[in-house]
Order: sequence, then structure tokens, then C-alpha cells
Amino acid sequence: MSEPTFRDSDEAFQQAIQEGRLTYNPLSPLYAGNYMYMGTYDGVDQFKDSVTKEYLPQPKRSLQP
Repeated sequence: MSEPTFRDSDEAFQQAIQEGRLTYNPLSPLYAGNYMYMGTYDGVDQFKDSVTKEYLPQPKRSLQP
């Protein structure tokens, strides 16, 4: 894994919500309020659960170019 880059965390969260990786629903285990933005590695924003310290799974990447 390469060194992380960092972007505006609000933008990273908004994108993760739009992609379905996180949600605004506080009853969901993927509630954005439970996660911390940890940086962007190899073009993928990384989020860590603030309680369990587990990372959000990587999004599925398409095999098509």
C-alpha cells in the first residue's frame, strides 16, 4: 500500500454515502457518524469504525477499464 493522501473529509464522506459505502441512517451499522476518515490509499478513501477500529471494506472494483 502506498503512502496516503488526504482530501477534505466532508467530501470523502459525501462520496462514500453517494456510493452506498456509508449512510445517513443512524440505525445502520454503516452510519457515517460512527466512522473516521483515515486518508486515501491508492485512490480509495479509507474509513475506520470509531468503536471497533475495523476498517470499512474496500469497494468492489470493476474489472473493465
